[in-house]
Amino acid sequence: MELVLDAICKRFVGDGKARPPHDALTDVSIEIPKGEICVVVGPSGCGKSTTLRMVAGLDEPDRGDIRLAGESLRGAPPQARDVAMVFQGYALYPHMTARENLEFPLKMRAVPADERRRRVDEAAELLGLGRLLGRRPDQMSGGERQRVAMGRAIVRKPRLFLFDEPLSNLDAALRGDLRLELGLLVRRLGATAMYVTHDQVEAMTLADRVVVMRAGRVEQIGPPREIYERPRTSFVAGFLGHPRMNLLAAVAERGVVRAGPFAFDGAGARDGALEIGVRPEDVVIGDDGHPLVVRAAEPLGPETHLVLEGGGAVLRAKVPGFAGHLVGREVRASIDPARAHLFDPGAGGARL
Repeated sequence: MELVLDAICKRFVGDGKARPPHDALTDVSIEIPKGEICVVVGPSGCGKSTTLRMVAGLDEPDRGDIRLAGESLRGAPPQARDVAMVFQGYALYPHMTARENLEFPLKMRAVPADERRRRVDEAAELLGLGRLLGRRPDQMSGGERQRVAMGRAIVRKPRLFLFDEPLSNLDAALRGDLRLELGLLVRRLGATAMYVTHDQVEAMTLADRVVVMRAGRVEQIGPPREIYERPRTSFVAGFLGHPRMNLLAAVAERGVVRAGPFAFDGAGARDGALEIGVRPEDVVIGDDGHPLVVRAAEPLGPETHLVLEGGGAVLRAKVPGFAGHLVGREVRASIDPARAHLFDPGAGGARL
């Protein structure tokens, strides 16, 4: 494995008042093979950026070990680790041109001038920065500054790239363009990357594997499709997907599962309370099913997201095309039992 995080733990002592002590990371274990893009995703405060800082050497774990190419990084200063980090805020020197910003990490490593120039020219060609090399950061757009920040990491040719929400400061259209470019670029370089984001679209489209974190712990690790289709917990199920998965309180009794107005065969489900999850695309609107009222609609062009209510349940559904005219009307909806997910209603929300 190229990068191994082995049972990493970190506790912040806080100040005892506004910031009480808390465990930022608890037994976080992640293995990333060479050439993989691993995306760590989760809500704010889940520990994903702290995990990245541990790998970069900006923080040290209280327990556990971090190994890069088989070598432990415990106690190694950031500059001694063969990693390059791209930050959310670009972190460019404002008085330097793009070329000077790109050359700076090589200067700090005493790379000869000719080699610096060659590496910068290669990175500039790769990122389409040729015409910007003479400009300072205040003469560039946000997307151009982020390209320079990525180029500064590329010229180092590190073993590992670390990305800390690098696209979150950009507008939606530019973020979509750069997301595609970034994925192509990292794979073209054959690089190993650890990418932190709260954006599920970035996680699903960039990752070879996704790590979902919650409250300092790893909830699930797997390829994007596996995470989406076989979520291990109700938290993972509800976090990934747009609109999010419907999670309904349900009861299983004598082989029948009941959730709101829906009832279907639950052979194998233990009797008692549980939680049923169903993706909006698996809510079927048609002539069959139970009557529900459309409370809201979000027409998005190729599809419309509906909010349905009835029988004590509120759930979202997807229908093709524009369907804003359905607001206030009654429709019939059903759930395919084969596409439903059953979870324990307890705090862990484990898949049943």
